[in-house]
Amino acid sequence: QLVATVVSSNNEIDSDIPPRELWENDRDSVFYFDTVVKRVIDTTLDGAHGRVLDVGSGDGHQLLALLRAGQAGVRLYGIDLSRVLVERARSAFEHEPAPPAIVWGTSERLPYVDGAFDRIVCQGSLDHFGDAAAFLAEASRVLAPGGRLVIALQNFDSASCRISRLLYRVRGALRMSRADPTGGERPYWQIPHNHTFKGNARVMRDLGGRSLRLDRMYGVSMFWLLPSWRRLLRLLPAGAAGALLRAADAFARRTPSLADMIISVWRLPQE
Repeated sequence: QLVATVVSSNNEIDSDIPPRELWENDRDSVFYFDTVVKRVIDTTLDGAHGRVLDVGSGDGHQLLALLRAGQAGVRLYGIDLSRVLVERARSAFEHEPAPPAIVWGTSERLPYVDGAFDRIVCQGSLDHFGDAAAFLAEASRVLAPGGRLVIALQNFDSASCRISRLLYRVRGALRMSRADPTGGERPYWQIPHNHTFKGNARVMRDLGGRSLRLDRMYGVSMFWLLPSWRRLLRLLPAGAAGALLRAADAFARRTPSLADMIISVWRLPQE
């Protein structure tokens, strides 16, 4: 039995997963989302051979990607604080012969026994948690020896966010319109109301404390949602736009502090 306790909570969280129809025609958004998914899956499954837990598993889209990757010997589990998303995720796997075991619970008190998992992945959820340090401590507890925790966190100090914040201030000083050029209700460089902290590379580096040790960190994508970047990509032929996106991504990989998404890998401190 993996489950050690039953977690009781009346809290729900909102899903921040953007509807695909809002971005599927934007070259930078398609590249960003597809690349993040691929990198997180590849990093999570690298060397994995046992149980894999998705914390903040949402509607199950990442668990489905992990399942489709078909890593031999891997068994999938998910946990989310939203009852609605847990039920939605379970229904998505109704016809799978070996569906992930998805439960309702909180990241700060994972309902699993010590050393249960070979890999833990948390994509785009850490900055929703009430206590990120408590989650890291719990991840350390339920990781097996030799296990790894993979965290993907949106960077609100990315090059794109920094440039847009500067332009926003300049436009205000010049008394020009300061509406979000992407058309959103919230400027994309500002953290949403349901985030508990501002994600960036410094926060990521300081996460582990005594619980876990940072193994490596890298960035994914550069200039996502920056209006001038999007206009340039639309004007270029598809091949040239793809080459430019890959070049920016290669730079982001080496400079996570400026990347759109930061991916980090953690191990137990004694290893």
